[in-house]
Parts: sequence; C-alpha cells; structure tokens
Amino acid sequence: MSQAKILLSSRGLNEGEVLARLKLRGLDVENMSDADFLKNRGAIEQIVAELESEKKGKLAGSVNMTNKPVEVVSKEVSETKSDTLKRVVLDQVLKSTIATPALPPSDIYGHKIFRDNSLEIYRTSKDASPPDSYILAAGDKINIVIFGKSQADLQYEINSAGFIQPTNMPKIFLSGLTLKQAKNLVALRFSTFYFFNKDQFALTLNTSRTLNVNIFGEVEKAGSFTISALNTALNALSASGGPTNFGTVRNIQIIRGSVKKMLDVYAFMRNPILQFDFYLQNNDIIYVAPAQKVVSLNGAVNRPMRYELKGKEGITELLDFAGGIKTDALTDFIQLQRFENNIAVIKDYPLKEILSGRLKLELLNGDVITIKSINSELKTIVKVSGAVDYPGNYELGSTKTVKELLVKAKLKPEAKTDQAFIVRKRMDQSSGIIAINITEVLKGKLNYALEKEDSLVIFDQARYTDQFSISVVGEVRNPFDRNFRYDESLTIQEAIDLAGGLKNTALASGYIYRTSPFNLKRTVYIPVNLMDKSAPKLSPGDKLVILNKDVYEIDATINLVGEVKSPVSIRFDSTLSIKDLLKLAGGFNLASDLNNIDLFRLNFKNNNAPERERISISVDKDFNLKGDSPGSSLQPYDLLVVRKIPEFQLNEQVEIKGEVNYPGPYILKNRQMYFSDLIAEAKGFTTYADLSNVSLVRYQNNDGMLVFDAADAMRDKHAVRTDPILQPGDYINVPFILNTVKIDVLGTKYILPKDQTQLVVNFQGYKKANWYINNYAGGFSPEADKSSIRITRENGTVLRTKQFLGLVNRYPRVSYGDKISLSYKVEKPKDEKEGKPFDWEKFMNKILAVATSVALITLYTK
Repeated sequence: MSQAKILLSSRGLNEGEVLARLKLRGLDVENMSDADFLKNRGAIEQIVAELESEKKGKLAGSVNMTNKPVEVVSKEVSETKSDTLKRVVLDQVLKSTIATPALPPSDIYGHKIFRDNSLEIYRTSKDASPPDSYILAAGDKINIVIFGKSQADLQYEINSAGFIQPTNMPKIFLSGLTLKQAKNLVALRFSTFYFFNKDQFALTLNTSRTLNVNIFGEVEKAGSFTISALNTALNALSASGGPTNFGTVRNIQIIRGSVKKMLDVYAFMRNPILQFDFYLQNNDIIYVAPAQKVVSLNGAVNRPMRYELKGKEGITELLDFAGGIKTDALTDFIQLQRFENNIAVIKDYPLKEILSGRLKLELLNGDVITIKSINSELKTIVKVSGAVDYPGNYELGSTKTVKELLVKAKLKPEAKTDQAFIVRKRMDQSSGIIAINITEVLKGKLNYALEKEDSLVIFDQARYTDQFSISVVGEVRNPFDRNFRYDESLTIQEAIDLAGGLKNTALASGYIYRTSPFNLKRTVYIPVNLMDKSAPKLSPGDKLVILNKDVYEIDATINLVGEVKSPVSIRFDSTLSIKDLLKLAGGFNLASDLNNIDLFRLNFKNNNAPERERISISVDKDFNLKGDSPGSSLQPYDLLVVRKIPEFQLNEQVEIKGEVNYPGPYILKNRQMYFSDLIAEAKGFTTYADLSNVSLVRYQNNDGMLVFDAADAMRDKHAVRTDPILQPGDYINVPFILNTVKIDVLGTKYILPKDQTQLVVNFQGYKKANWYINNYAGGFSPEADKSSIRITRENGTVLRTKQFLGLVNRYPRVSYGDKISLSYKVEKPKDEKEGKPFDWEKFMNKILAVATSVALITLYTK
C-alpha cells in the first residue's frame, strides 16, 4: 500500500534496501492494498527482522564487576530502525483493522462499555502502564534502570527461547512470569553484579509484544486482530465493536488450545480488577456465543434495562444487577409478563416472598418483569395557607384541631383573626366551606376538629382594605407611586420630600391630576404653586406632576462654517459677538477671504414666516469688523460663512514615471493643466517610450484607471476628446516598448510550467487574437468560449470579440504589449437548452435585410 512506502522511507531502514528485499521475496509493498498488507504482515516483519539482525551491532559499554564501587554505565537505548518500521506499520495496520463505525446504543446491560469507548485499544506500551499481573513472553522489551553506587539504563528483548542475555551475565528466563515475578528475579540476579539498594532498581515494560487474536461469534466485526499484548480480552472485544444484541456478555469463551476460560462482563463491571485475569496470548480465540436468557426489567428500579441471566439466577440477582429498587417502589408484588401456550400472560407474585426465598420463581428468556411505583396521594394530612409563618402540610395525628394547627404554623401579625375558612373536601370531590373566628379559637372559647385533607385559609388584613395610590412624577429625584388608605392624605411638601426633593430643572409650579377612586372616567387638573403652604393636599388617586422649566426656553443655535480651522455650532447667547465666534473657531485658514464673509439671518415677525437676510461683512486679521460693516452682535439662528479666496490652491502634485526624460513629481500650474503640458514639463518622451500603452491612474475619489491614447493626446494637444486634464494625485506611467504579447492560457491547450502564470511570445505583427492562440497556445480547448476572447492593453483599453450576424466571430487585432485572455463556456440550464427551436424565418429575414443594404450601397457608389 502507498502509505507503507512513505513509512519505510521516513521512519524505517533505508527505503531502497527494504523495498528491494521485499520485492526479492515477491512482496510488492508499493502496490499492495490494505487487505493484502494485513495478510502478509508476518512475512514483512520476518524480512525486516532479517535486515535488523544483519545490521545489529554488539551492545556498547561494559560493566565493572570488581568489589569496588562500579563506575557509571550509561547506555542510551533506542528503538532500532526495524523496530520503528514494524511499530509504525503495525500502527497503520491497527488503524485500518480495528476502526469500527459508530454503533447504536444497546438496551442490554453490559453492552455499553464496548460501544462508548470505555475500553481503549492499546497499541503500544506507551498507551498504558501494565499491571504486575502482566505475563511476559517472547517479543516483550523490558527496561532496567539502576541508580545509586552503580548506574545503568539497559534494554532487553525476550527472545524466542524465553530469556534475556545481559552482558557478562548468565541467561535469565522470563517468559511465562508475571511482571512482578520478573522484577524480583532480575533484581536478585543483577544484585550479584551491581551495587544498589532495593529501592534503587526498577524494571518496566518498554515495548509490549504484538498478538494475533481471532474473534468470532455474535460480535459486530468478527475476524483476526493484531493488538498489543497489553490488551486484555475485554479490550480486544472492544476492537470488534463488542457483542451484538444477540451475543452473550456472561459466557464469553477465551480458547487457548484445548483450554477454555469463561469471561463474565457483569463480574468485571462489579470488580474491574478482574480484567487483568484475562490477558491474551498469541493466536488466542475469543468466541461470543448467542445469549441464552435475556430478561427485561421495567418500572421502579434504579437501572431499568434488559439483563442477561445465567444458570439459576433469578429475581434477587436481577434486582442486584439493576442497582436495587427505587424508594417509591411498590413492594407488595411484581408483575411477570411472558408467553405461555402461544398467548401472552401477566402474573403477579409477592416480592417479599421471592426475596426471602420462600417462593421460587424461575425466569425464562424473553420474560418482562415490572415493579410498579407508589401512586397514592397524601391523605392523613391537614393544610394551612395564607398569613402564617410556616404554611404547608401537617400530620393529622398530632394536629387534630385548628388551635393545634395554629400553634405549629404561627400566625403573622397582619393576619385577619376575626374570620378564616376551613375548606373541607367531600367524597364527591366537592368542597365545603366552614367560617371560623380565630380570635375565639386562640382565647379557648371555640375550637374546631380537623378531618383528613382539611385546608385552613387565613387572609391578611390588606385583602379587606381598599387602597389607592398617590404618585409624584416629573422633576423630582425619586419619583414614586405608593398605596395609601382612602382616608389618608399628603401635603405637597411631604410628597416632594418623599420623592427625594426637587431637581435643579424643576419649575416652581405643577399640576395635580385628581381622579376620584369612585369615578375613574373623570379627571380634574389643578394648578399648584409648590412653594405655597396653603396648596391643596394630595388625596388617594392623585398624581402630582412637577414641570421642567427648561422646556419653556427656546434653544437657538448659531453656526460658523467655511474657511475656518474648526467650524462651530453652539447655543445662542446674547453676549456673543462675531469676533467671539471667529475666535472659538480657531481663526482663519490660508484660503480664507477676510473681505467676503456672509452672515445669513432670520428676521422674525409676529405671526409671520421669518424673512431671510444676507449681510456681507469684512474683518481684519484680529477679527475686528472693517469699514461700514453692520454691528457685531449676533441673533438666534445666525449662520456665518467665511468664503474661500477665488482660485486659491496650494501646491498640488501629479507624478509621472517611466520613459520620459525627467520622471518624478510635478506641480499643477493651474486648474486646467493637460497631459500634454506635463509631457512638456518632463522634456518629452524617451526613444523607447510605448505611447500606445501609457496609463493614467486617478486616485481622487478612487476613480481608478483613466483610459486614453497618449499618441492622440500629443497629436491634438488641449483637445477635450483626447488630452486629459490632470487632477491632484494623478499617476502616469509611460512603459518601455516591448515587442511581446501575453496569453492567458485558460481555455487553451497550452500547459504552463510550474511557477509560470502566463505565456509570453514575441509580437508577430498586427494579427488577430485567435491567430496567436492557434500558433502559440496549441489552439482552443473544447471548453473554450471563442466569443469571449478579449485583448487588454496596459493603458486600460479592452478590445472584445464582435459577432457578425450573431454567428461569425470577428476577433480583435493584437498590438505589442497586449494581453490575450478568454474564458470557458457557461453551461446553460437544462430548461434553456430545451427552449424554443431556432427561428429560421427570422434569421433569413435578417440575412435578406443585410444583403439588400449591401446591394443599395453598391448601386449608389457606382
């Protein structure tokens, strides 16, 4: 497969060497599919191992084994290239073989751990830390670290014979030992050659071996899987997607030769440490048989699901798996639904009898067990609501009378005690009302016996009192709207003080909006002086409105615009003069005409539209009025305009670059300086100037390219049609004359080399654009729209293809420096393609009309 080649060259041995060796053995990795790669994995690893053994050198370093303290033996252990290749290739194979599509959730208890990635698939020892119960075997790589008087960092691989061979030491057999046993054995053996304390020695699994595990039966994805030995049977099952809805999770078989071991997922879920009892060996078989007994448990249990049972497991075990019953479960009986004699039946069984073991109930596959919830309502209670501190339900047994209920609920001070109500529910669900006097009850003169579900309702006194609002709005700090009794009132000053006092903008007078509580459709408006102590008082239903004194003032403005530094718009004041306004504007600009200032004024007359007046004034440099100018005072709404000196302008630049004798920036001499004038200023064109492609870019108002012909401009100087009038900021470029033509190859058969954007050819004369495409760009592609051919010149001019009679293309002619481009055909919608048929009659009429015109012209010219 293609990915293997990349991995061989980037991480493994020399790519050519490895691929050559593989091809020599008949393995073409470059053209191998994922399935073939997986099939030949063993052979590939064997060839890689051969290359590894050929290149493997002796372990570097030596160990001092005298009685003196041993020198530091530091050995940097790294993964061989062959190991890297095998590990990376194995990871690639794992990714392609254990990838399982997302599975729908299952309602069978125990399936979730295989479907929600609770169990991760470990590919290398870096993915997980193996437990002490991990069993070592050939292919495992261990790392030994010694620190203290002796220091070493060593790595060994357990060979096919099951042992490691440390330098200058006897063999140490480790295959079949647990990781904990191996730590103790290796520490004991190394202690005769190294000096270290017990806590100065560490043995860890560096790289675990790989296993081939076969998973069959009722699983989502059966087949062979290559996984790390770190994985238990549960991890391997997760790689296959776990059991199907028909597969067992209680009797999963782990087959190793003639030995079978049973895996119970429920046992693992109760004690996760049990998974380490199911480490795998190479070529182990995992078989998931169909589930024999699956029972549904519904209702008031903590985990209502379907559960798989085995052997003699029954209701007790089923409830245990479900996490027990809920607190509201009805424990009198359970319901069993099953099929008997081809009909569905429901049977009730006493739950207590079953749980005590006095009643044996055998469950069958497909049974549905239901435990109902308690739905009965509280009956032996009494209720209290309203003006009490502790409303709610109370036990009837200890609260048999109204007085006992009041002692518990505690009356509020605002409670209405001369009347309360007992609401009594009858058997027909209707309610009876009993009026009582709480004052008499509390004095002990009366008492009332309560019955089940009686409700005592106590209202507060406000419920029986008519309340009306007094409000204060407008220019006060804290407007309010408060309820008062009908017989209460407020003075104006009291109301203002209650509202936080008057604002600075408050008028000394206001209005009372008086609406009678007994006639809401009639309102009387009473003007009041807020300072008058004899003003009428506010009654319930009144609204006091405090007015804003500023609303009665006309807010007029005066404005100064034109040639001043900072135009001014301010509120009118009679103390302001024209001189003051000019000072506030920061004075004049260089272009200001001090002798031509206009004052526009509105003259108001009673009950008539204002008359508009224009007054001309002049001032000196100190803003003083000159000559016979009218008075300097201002009036509301005056507009002062400072005019600009006619034809005033500062140095305004244009820039010319390219093939002129003196390129650079130039000043516009006047407001009507032409292009030809600028060329004269620049002392003309150079010998190599391309007049056909002179470009002018106008930045003023973002106008962009201005298209014109420089040759025509120089021929007809100052002509309106040919010679552009320059504007400030214009940029003119006079290009060097080039005898080349550019072709945009889109729509042609030409293929550009890398990093080239267009085809450039020598100018071959004023030929048509299609000639250049056919002779230099390989002709048109089938998708090209020939009618879209256009020529773009450097001066911005665009020449397009025209059509004669709508059928014949008339291509533009090419000049030097031009760029030829075209586009693809636009695919028409299907409905347009299937539109009206071609109108031959209309076409022939057009041909006849053209022919007649040509004939008449020919006859006339003879």
